Amino acid sequence: MPQTFQLIPVRYERSLRFKTLVVGIFIAFIVFIIWWWNDGNIRSIKPSEVAYFIITLTAGGFGLMIGYRRAREQLRTFTLTLSEDRIIRNMSGSIDVVILKDSIISIKEYRWGSFTIRAGTPAGFIIVPSSLENRDQFRALVSNWKPITPLLFGQQLLGVFVGVSIGILIFGPLLVTFVMPESRFTGPCAAIVIVMSIFYLWRIQRSPRVDTRAKRGAWFLLALTVGALFRLLLVLRPPE
Repeated sequence: MPQTFQLIPVRYERSLRFKTLVVGIFIAFIVFIIWWWNDGNIRSIKPSEVAYFIITLTAGGFGLMIGYRRAREQLRTFTLTLSEDRIIRNMSGSIDVVILKDSIISIKEYRWGSFTIRAGTPAGFIIVPSSLENRDQFRALVSNWKPITPLLFGQQLLGVFVGVSIGILIFGPLLVTFVMPESRFTGPCAAIVIVMSIFYLWRIQRSPRVDTRAKRGAWFLLALTVGALFRLLLVLRPPE
């Protein structure tokens, strides 16, 4: 008989709030440093720049709030159904992921309690959060399918480092393009933002793991593309 597992609301909401707060503080700190520190000297800020700074932070905070609400809805609807020959993940904003027992190539366990179940099929993988209810029961059931491999501390630390590096590589050009005063880095970063926006829009539209509603929402990346293009044209304008 299939067994269903959901997440514990108190645990995932607490974790989500903490992660959102950390991201918000990090972004605000980087924006502050970019605006107040230029070539090693404190800048004198003009009123118009202060206004733009406030608008940028407001827009960033609004985007962070939308992301938080979306993530909370996904975690609230997260469900794993385990039957004799397959595992099914249901979640709002994403296509149902079905992994057959015989297609599993690895089950990895992290020190903080989450799992990654990978399959050698287009279904790809399922990430199981540490806030899963009856976690020990779930662990015992899937360990009968495939031996669980605990990740070493060094491997997990490397994963965190790679994740942070990717975040910097993504948010860095965005901050330089839309926040930092015009410099020799603005043009190249604006071009990177244009390429990234088009690439991720293409990836999302083609992804079998994203539902129709999320694909429609991803078209906001075009607005990002237009903004970066406008910024690039300003940089390339001939001097007066």
